[in-house]
Amino acid sequence: MPGGVRHLTPSPRRPPLRFLSLFAGVGGFDLPLIRLGMECVGQVELDPGCRSVLARHFPEVPRHDDIRTTTGWWHTRGRPAVDLACAGFPCQDLSVAGRRAGLAGARSGLFFDLAGVLDAVSPGWVLLENVPGLLSSNRGAGLRGGPGNAGRPRVRRFLAGA
Repeated sequence: MPGGVRHLTPSPRRPPLRFLSLFAGVGGFDLPLIRLGMECVGQVELDPGCRSVLARHFPEVPRHDDIRTTTGWWHTRGRPAVDLACAGFPCQDLSVAGRRAGLAGARSGLFFDLAGVLDAVSPGWVLLENVPGLLSSNRGAGLRGGPGNAGRPRVRRFLAGA
């Protein structure tokens, strides 16, 4: 309609995407995702200091303290479907500044507990953050299901940040 006002029928509002924050830290993923309009449906963080920061900034979000027991915690109540899971799991065993134990290391090996949670929760998307050494430690064998990784998850695609 040239020169006139065009009236549009509003589309029905979609519910927000829901995300689960694993290895949440102080909410480095959580804050921007919420500002983008997503809803945080749970946070998992071991460090008590970080959990107190999360409680102050995200008081309405259910919180758990250990990735190794998260699946049980998640299934203790009716919880909503998860569209996205985000995690920045420990990098000490992957970093070029470390001993390079890879995913077999005590800290970075929590990746496999994370994978178990992802399997149980079945998000449509997963957003992971870690050091570049994740792709080069043990020549990336841990992520490709290389020798000694029978039954462990395979990662097929990466979007590497700058």
